[in-house]
Amino acid sequence: MVLYFSATGNTEFIARELAKRTNDECVNLLERIKKAEKLCGK
Repeated sequence: MVLYFSATGNTEFIARELAKRTNDECVNLLERIKKAEKLCGK
């Protein structure tokens, strides 16, 4: 699993390439944090 946080998109690009080349999952941490905040009511 490749976890990433990207403000400009550069890290996202590299993370997606790495995940694709290793046949693994790519996870955007910012999206996961936002989802968790909604679930917790923040």
